[in-house]
Parts: sequence; structure tokens; C-alpha cells
Amino acid sequence: MAVHSVVCARLIGTLLLALISTGGQAATVFGSIFTDPGKLVRIDTTSHTVTPILTTGSDPDSLIFDTSGRLIYTVFGANQVRRFDPATSSDTLISGGFSGPLDLALEPGGQTVLVSNNTGVRIDRLNLSTGVTTPFFTNGGGGGITYDTSGRLFAVIPGLLVQLDPVTAAVLQTTPGVITLDGLAFDPVTGSLYATDGEGGHIFRFNPNNLAAGGQLLATLIPSGGFVDGLEADGAGNLLVAARVLGNEAMSGLFQVNDVTGAFTQIAFAPLLDDIAPLKGLGAPPPGGVVGGGTAAVTPVPTLAQTSLAGLVLLILAVGLWRVRRGGRA
Repeated sequence: MAVHSVVCARLIGTLLLALISTGGQAATVFGSIFTDPGKLVRIDTTSHTVTPILTTGSDPDSLIFDTSGRLIYTVFGANQVRRFDPATSSDTLISGGFSGPLDLALEPGGQTVLVSNNTGVRIDRLNLSTGVTTPFFTNGGGGGITYDTSGRLFAVIPGLLVQLDPVTAAVLQTTPGVITLDGLAFDPVTGSLYATDGEGGHIFRFNPNNLAAGGQLLATLIPSGGFVDGLEADGAGNLLVAARVLGNEAMSGLFQVNDVTGAFTQIAFAPLLDDIAPLKGLGAPPPGGVVGGGTAAVTPVPTLAQTSLAGLVLLILAVGLWRVRRGGRA
């Protein structure tokens, strides 16, 4: 009886550990629709449904979460950065006076964001509490900007991907030659930087420790002439990428790309989808998801393997207990 109990306990412990360590996929993300007027949308990657949650001003672009679960987003056409609270459906202006603001990066501590300006070609630092904006990097901007998990800052500026000192804005390293890039994200799974090239339809992988080595082509997502912009890592070995194919919107929307092989599939139809909220790291939703938002920005959902494993654990538990009780009667 004691032997049966020990064996059963060990099997159950092993299988429960495997169940816990098997990562789920992101079920819901938030994105921007680059139109006039624009929209913020919620995308369910399981049902493939796209639900508008806010009508915005002209051409919303980048969006991130603050530490309270509110969406911070840029409005390119209005030169604004705004805050939307999913819990109350309130939408407020944080600051205006930007110059074609596109991408955002939440900074360590969560009190400030960096704003990459396209028409002004610079990067500003915005205090989320006071609305005060100060110049940060004045020699380029307009593209993706991100921190990695160790606090290093990377940005896309015209013709280059660079690492910047987050205090002095000094350029610490750059890619060689001239390359046109747009969106930028750090993937904690591979430790790589990934960038899109806008109208080229490509995704590239970069080593953040050696930008001088240049990038490697990961995938050609859509035909040239479309537009591949925002991308984020889901922390489970994939990138989620926003793409729009002008003239063939049936191919537009949210794509999932394997961050090693480059294999991809369209997982939601969303015409003119421009960018998506970060799923991991700075600018991702706080633990517990979006308070009062109906669904979390990243909701772990059981995969088929996890569901089957859970059922197997219960079956072994039942059989083990039956054998223990039978052995006790012998």
C-alpha cells in the first residue's frame, strides 16, 4: 500500500510539473487601425474575431500598456499621445505638440515613455504623470524603439538600427551600411531583436550584442508593396506581426511567425492593422491583465496538449487511488 502511494505521488508530481511548464498561447492582443478616423481594437486569436474598443483621431499608430493596465497610444495625424482606460472607457490627452509620433517604448520604472517622431525625425521623452516632454535623441527617429530585458535601449532611425545610452542618448553600436527598417521588438526567448522593413514585407533577426554583424532574413511575410509594421514577441517562441496588403486586404491582419524557422500563418483578418501592444517585457500589460477590460491583453489559454495532459493526470490519480484502496483490502 505504501509503495503504491509513493509511485502514484511521484507520477502525479512529474505530470503536474510538465503541465505547469507547458506554456499557453496568447489569446487576446490589442492593435491599432491606421485610418482617419482610426480605431483601437481587441483581437481574439482563438476565435479570430476583431472588436473595436475605441474610435480615435487620425491614424493611431503605436500602443503600449502603462503599469496600471491603461493603453498609451500615439495619434500620428493629431501629433498626440493619449491614454485609454479599458476599465472606464475614458480617453484622455497626455500631451500634444509632437511631430508625426509613431512608436512608443515604456521605460524602466514605468513613469516615462520614449516617443519616436517621424516627420520631426527625433525621439522625445514624455513624463506620463505631468505630460512634460523633453528632447532625448535629436539625430533621428520615426521607427521602432524598444528596451531589452537587461535595460539596453535600441531604436530604428533612418538607415540604421542603433543601441542608445538611455541616459545620454549616445550611440553605442549600429548596423553597417544603410537598411530601411520600421517596427522593432526584443524576444526574450531567443535573445534576439526582430525588425520589419515596412513596404519590403520582410522580418529580420539581429544579434543585440553585435549589431555590426547586420541582420538575417527571417521571413518574407507578404508581397512587396504591402506594409509590415508592428511586431511583438509572445514569450512562447513566436512573433505576432501586423501586416496590411494594399489592394488585397483579405491578406491583411495579424500573423503568427515562428521566431526560429520563420514559418507563419494569418491568425486574424484585420484590414489596415498597423501595430500591436507588447506582449512581453516593458509596455506589456501588468500581471492580471487589463483591469475591468473584459479580457486581458495576454490571456493564457490551455493548448490541446495541456488539456490532454490534465486529463491524463486525473486518470492516473484515479487509477492510483483505486489500486491503493484495493491493496489495502488484500
